[in-house]
Amino acid sequence: MVVVALLAILMTITFPVVNRSLKRPPMEQAVWVLRQAFQTARLWAVTLGEPAEVVIRAEDGLVFVREAKQREKMAQVGEGDTAIQHPASSLSRRKRRLPGFEGRLPSSVAFRQLFVNHQDRMNATEARVCFYPNGTCDFFSAVLFSGAGKEQRIHLDIITGQAIVEEIR
Repeated sequence: MVVVALLAILMTITFPVVNRSLKRPPMEQAVWVLRQAFQTARLWAVTLGEPAEVVIRAEDGLVFVREAKQREKMAQVGEGDTAIQHPASSLSRRKRRLPGFEGRLPSSVAFRQLFVNHQDRMNATEARVCFYPNGTCDFFSAVLFSGAGKEQRIHLDIITGQAIVEEIR
């Protein structure tokens, strides 16, 4: 009975904290999705020694991590040559052991600006941010805005691949 009572008290105390953390405001949720995608891609690149990329579709807010397109092209070069082991084929076998990531920005949050390698990608089908085995990444900068009037800039430090978030308003 004492154990059950202690568990009930513990759950009463922790439930509101856990509940609040699951219900993030939309802007905070959007930033979290992007940060998680960036961290996952950097982990893949550094751990596997192969480039990985974050794909962002501004139109519908879908964000996911995948093997970098450059690797897919490498596998196609000299496919008939059995003497050469292609990095992309070994990556696909090893990749299964790492966690993937797919997320979506809340519908009330959208991109106002989206730049990859200093090119405006707002009207592109997708924007791809590549992370490299040495921990570096492509230039990325975006401005997110929400229906609540909040605006935040998120960009990547190209040397460390870490996301930096700035409150605009």
